[in-house]
Amino acid sequence: MDLEVEGFANLTLELGHTSAESHPRAPPQGLPGASLLVRAEAAILQVPNPRGLWLPAAQEALQLLLSVALPFFQGSSKVARTYFSPPASLSLPEGDPLAAPPRAVSRGPLAAPTFTSLGKASREEKKLSQTGLQSSRLPVLWDHRPRRATGMEVPKAPLSSSTMKTPRKQQLEALAALQFVLTFLFMGTSFTLLVLFLLFTSFWSLSVLYFVWLYLDWDTPNQGGRRSEWIRNWTVWKHLRDYFPIKLVKTAELPPTQNYVMGAHPHGIMTTGFFCNFNTESNAFSQKFPGLRPSMVALAGLFRLPIFRDYIMLSGLCPVSRQSLDFILSQPQRGQAVVIIVGGAQESLYSGPGQHCVVLRKRKGFVHLALQHGASLVPVYSFGENDVFKVKTFATDSWQYLCQTTFKKLMGFAPCIFSGRGLFSANSWGLMPFAVPITTVVGRPIQVPQRLNPTKKEVDHYHMLYMKALEQLFEEHKESCGVSASTRLTFM
Repeated sequence: MDLEVEGFANLTLELGHTSAESHPRAPPQGLPGASLLVRAEAAILQVPNPRGLWLPAAQEALQLLLSVALPFFQGSSKVARTYFSPPASLSLPEGDPLAAPPRAVSRGPLAAPTFTSLGKASREEKKLSQTGLQSSRLPVLWDHRPRRATGMEVPKAPLSSSTMKTPRKQQLEALAALQFVLTFLFMGTSFTLLVLFLLFTSFWSLSVLYFVWLYLDWDTPNQGGRRSEWIRNWTVWKHLRDYFPIKLVKTAELPPTQNYVMGAHPHGIMTTGFFCNFNTESNAFSQKFPGLRPSMVALAGLFRLPIFRDYIMLSGLCPVSRQSLDFILSQPQRGQAVVIIVGGAQESLYSGPGQHCVVLRKRKGFVHLALQHGASLVPVYSFGENDVFKVKTFATDSWQYLCQTTFKKLMGFAPCIFSGRGLFSANSWGLMPFAVPITTVVGRPIQVPQRLNPTKKEVDHYHMLYMKALEQLFEEHKESCGVSASTRLTFM
């Protein structure tokens, strides 16, 4: 047993459970405390890999990346079997690994007290717990009689929600997060290339028919889109919500008798929290805000990509164009809520973990829109949105930052360098988002009068009111969302 592997000792001490030793090979005869002894030879022979060679180092590196060890082993060369107990009628040569069933031995339990917080002071206890399992006797390491609480003892804490999830639930959540990332990054480009590729194959008629449909349906995104409540209620969105998890917090009533312009901050990398809360019913938006119809807006260029445009419209996504916004807020039915990520792609350049920067000082178009339609302004802040990916940020005077901003001006989005965790291991690199809580807080509405031609002074006035309301919303909820009290919201 490797004394450096202390995870099982940590778990035993934290939960206050008992430990019992189990060996894959039989110990010497007469071992005290042995409760089960099956004498047999090894069923599988492992190829020895002495330390110091490159092969064991490669195996250890793969184990860190994949969380799975890759040993080299051999079995019987005469018969291929998936179990280790051959029937009596099958005769195997003497010395064949499959000729002998496996053997194991387990010993009596070793009791352990409860420590919910293990630090340097408890390292000796962990060592004793491990060595106690190896010794021939089960020593009494702690006095289990009732005693007064000391500074070292901590009340037993309940298990976290992640540890209570079944393996199947965790797998479904990981797959939901993976499909969201792949859809965000590759679906638009992949289907565009597919439609173009089919033009040069025997299936060219499919592409032609779709282009005809695209021509006839070109203005649909600017006319409210084509949402589907069935798509918005897919179970996959609930698994995506639980992966982080994502929460929606309501701080005030939003009567459906008026329209709203919601400013969402920050952008993050993939706006995961805003998508879950406003483009799906995973957090029951329609129940928390009855009568409201949320319409989140995104880059207009996304609605020119074949097939991808139709998919994102089904969730209620609309282009962030003046024609689209005016159409939504001009509907005779009240309760329209336009969700605008005010900072846009520029804000994604400042979306590193622990960062709370919003691009807002010069962004006043949404205030002008609210004044023209008499829609109330609602600040929305999503805590944890910037923590789901690690982002490489550059100084504003560096050539890398200049390249990013130039690309954004040309293409409409900023090329961020980001990374997440691996699919099979949280300690490896990958594109999976980190499972950190995201809490989207919807603030109080700011009443705005209707002005068909608002003056600059009016726009500046309500823009300042909005900035103060957003800062107040951040200060009121930051500590409950895991942000330190000394952190301040930065306006750029």
